[in-house]
Order: sequence, then structure tokens, then C-alpha cells
Amino acid sequence: MLKDTSADEPVASIPADVFQLDLRETLDKMAAGVMAALQAGRVFVYLAHSDGEFFLPFIASGELNPAERQIFENQQLHFSSDVLAYEVLHNHRTLTTYNAISDRRLSPSILSQLKIRSAVVLPLVKNDMALGMMIVDRPLEGFGFTREHVKLAEAIANAAALALDNVRLYQEASQRLLESQSLHQITLALLQKLELEEVLEIVCNEARRLTGSAGSSVSLIEDEHWLRIRYLVGSGTYTQGRFPVNDSLLGLAVRRGEAILINNPSTGQPGERMDEVISLLAVPLKVGGSIIGVLDVINKQPGFAQSDVRLMGLYADQAAVAIEHARLSRATAEMSVLVERQRLARELHDSVNQSLYGISLHAEVASRQLKNGRLDAVASNLDTLRSIVKDALGEMRLLIFGLRPSVLEQKGLVEAIETRIKMVEERAGLQTGFKARISGKLSEKVEESIYGIVQEALNNVVKHAHAAHVVVHLVQIGDNLIMKVEDDGDGFDINRIAEGGVGFKTMQERAAMIGARLSFISQPGQGTTVTVEAKL
Repeated sequence: MLKDTSADEPVASIPADVFQLDLRETLDKMAAGVMAALQAGRVFVYLAHSDGEFFLPFIASGELNPAERQIFENQQLHFSSDVLAYEVLHNHRTLTTYNAISDRRLSPSILSQLKIRSAVVLPLVKNDMALGMMIVDRPLEGFGFTREHVKLAEAIANAAALALDNVRLYQEASQRLLESQSLHQITLALLQKLELEEVLEIVCNEARRLTGSAGSSVSLIEDEHWLRIRYLVGSGTYTQGRFPVNDSLLGLAVRRGEAILINNPSTGQPGERMDEVISLLAVPLKVGGSIIGVLDVINKQPGFAQSDVRLMGLYADQAAVAIEHARLSRATAEMSVLVERQRLARELHDSVNQSLYGISLHAEVASRQLKNGRLDAVASNLDTLRSIVKDALGEMRLLIFGLRPSVLEQKGLVEAIETRIKMVEERAGLQTGFKARISGKLSEKVEESIYGIVQEALNNVVKHAHAAHVVVHLVQIGDNLIMKVEDDGDGFDINRIAEGGVGFKTMQERAAMIGARLSFISQPGQGTTVTVEAKL
């Protein structure tokens, strides 16, 4: 299994936060220099967001009361609603005012909210790109800035722009390095033929690291009209489940066949929980022109940019190939198991036929000899008959063991139960739930017994209970394993449990094989709960 390098730093590289701290210290010194040279009372520095549409607060120097600091720290300056942002982003122009409150050129802007009167607004521009903005505030109305003051401030602003450009270039280089490392991880996943869950884990972790998002998930198309979340990492409100392609936010990426970018979404579509999702970028996973699912990342502060869309589009192409490769590998393995199971089934059929023929033949001979009074011959035939039955039972046990469920054998108890629920109960129209928390590896004997009991309990739900909902719980607490199957069906009289069919007896036998305690809770019309408690 590949090592998760999501937290590793590139070799011989400088962490980004070092540059961030360095930048803050540099701009702090420049702000102090501007205040001293221009006899200013306050200096505010904003940095341009990567999408080039708004400014983010970065540094506030000088005396600010708590209310003013809160305004500064919580206010983004968008070019569509703030004159300063527009002028700096589009015209790269220095602005001066002696009375910002009454200056109609500068309304609306952040100046009035910060109660700034006399000010100079300096664009931080490098190579014709607006990287930030500096606002210098003089506290006394009517005492503006001389031409020498403005020239001096512009010289300091040019130095600040150079520092910002150096950080931008470093971040771009770091981003390319991250892209290379993440694509390398996907390539390794392909070459090493990792299992699907391992591939999904790498895809989500690397997507989260690439974008700086709080969470990521992969949803795969199921039965054409559904998306099922197969893996998720990080924080967010998505839970594993499935959503309709035609009526969900994730499904929108499938329907459009392109990336969906939403910053500050208000609500999700039916079936989705979006109450804590502040930003979402969902990219379709395409293989050979067909969409197999969606890769999404959520909750990046302050939001996702077009650069994230470009990067995730490139990354999703590699991820889709890796995921499809893992799925095809699994399908090939399952087909091999199916062929083997069919072979065993044929052997079982042939063995049963041969044994039944032998039993029938010897029984008929014994009957004739009994009529003729040849008791010694009857006893001999009965001994032969007993031997045939004994051999047949032994062969049956071996063949049945060979027919052990393939998913259970390959993936373990949790995935076997999950597969069973998807393939049977969900397709039968039941609303299902499966909650599992296993902290250690279970023995093969325990897995087989528990899985057999779950199968019998679910079979009863499907065939007899007339239930609408069924939930399976599988929890390991220390050395104890607790399994429950709960339904809201017809239920039955618990006092008549002894009259139950073969299914109840089989469950009791399987529980006894591992020394587990099996119990039933049920009442007519109140549903049924089957519980198994086993010591590991």
C-alpha cells in the first residue's frame, strides 16, 4: 500500500507559511515606514484574490478600535461594490482625497465604513497585475498629502508589490510541484494495481491537498440514475449514501459534463446536506468520453478560484483512469471467482446425483433381499448405504466451504454485508442503513458465522416481514462484537420462537459455533431485532 504523502513537504523546499510570515513582517515594516514618512495615523493593506475580482484584508497598522478592526478583518472588497477595488484592479490608479466622506468619486467604498477622511490609496502592481492595495489614512480632515508624500508612498508601494510578486511566483512554483507529486501518486496507484478503496483514498487526499480544501469525496455512478459517495475525507456534511443524478448538486456536474464551482452555496438539492458547505468544486470523472462519477472538494477559505478549476480538471482525468482501472481489476477478480463457484456448483450437482443414485440402488437391493429373508445381505447393503451417505456428507461439506461468499473471502465482513444490502434489500425497495465500526481484524470463523446470521435475518425481512426499513449495526467494543439487524415489519410472537423454521435454527447453530449469544426482540406489528453478541 502506498504511503499517504498528503502531509509530507517537498524535498529541499521552503514551507509556504515561512513565506507568508516573511511577507507579513515585510509589509508591516513598510506600513510603519509609510506612517512615519507621511505622518499617517493608520495603514491598511489588502491582497488581491487569485481570481482577480476582490481584495482580502491582510494587515492593519496604527490605532484601531475593536469595531474598526472587525470591519477591516471581515470585509472583502469586491470590484462590483467598492470603488477603490474597481480603480485598483482595472485602472491601477493612485487615488487621493481630503474628505472621503463627502468625496463622491469614492462612494461606495470601505473608506466611509472605516471613517477615513484624508487618505491616499496606492495600488500594489507588478507586471501590469494588481496584487494588492494600500490605504494610508491621515487622521486630521483638511490636511492632505503633498505631491512629495504621494511619490514617496508610491515608491514604498512598488517595493511592497515586488515582495508580493516574489511570493506569487513562489506559490505558483509550489503549486506546480504539488501537481506533479499528486499526479505521480495516481501513476503509482495504476502501476501497483491498488484496490479500489486504496485508489479512492489517494484520489481524495491528493485533491484535498492540491486545492487546500477542508474535505473531498468521490461519487460513482450507480444504476445509471444514481450517484453513490464511495469515499470521503476531511470535514463536511456529506455522508455516505446515494443521490439522484437528475436532482442533486453533485449530479449537476454529470448532467453538464463540466466542473461546477459554487462559493457560499445556500442550500443543496434534495437528498444532500449542505448546511455547513461554504464552497464546492465538483468535477466529472471521464474515461473514454463516458462519465463514471464525480470528484468534489469543499470548504476552501475564502473560496475556490478558476485556477482550482483548471487544476482539478487536469487531476480528475488521471484520477478517473486510476479508478476505472481498479474497478476493472476488481470485476476481473470477481469474474474469476464466479467461474470457480460455477465449477464447484457443477461438481456439487454431479456429486449429489451420483450419491443419490448409489443410495437409491442399494436401498432397492436391500428391499428385495429383505423380502427374500436374506438378513445378512440386508445388513451388508445397509452398511454400504451408510458409508455412501457419510462420504457424500463429507464431500458436500468441502464443496459448500468452497462456495464461501467471494466478497467475504476477499474483502471481509463489512464489505460483504454492504454488498448484500445493495444487491438484495435496496433492489427489493427497502430503505436501508448500515453502520459499522470495526477496530481489529476478525477471524475467518467469526466472519463466516456473523455473515451467515446476517444473511438469514435479512432473508426473513425480505420474504416474510413486509418491512419498509431495515438497518444493520456491526460494532466492535474492545473484545466484544455486537451485530444487530432491525426492521419495522410485521414482527411475531417471541414465545413461539421454537416453532421457527430452518432459518432460526441455522442462526442458532452459527451463533453456537463461535460461542455467541443470539437473541430476538419482536412483537406482532412492532418489527424485529436480531442481536448477536460475541467474544473475540
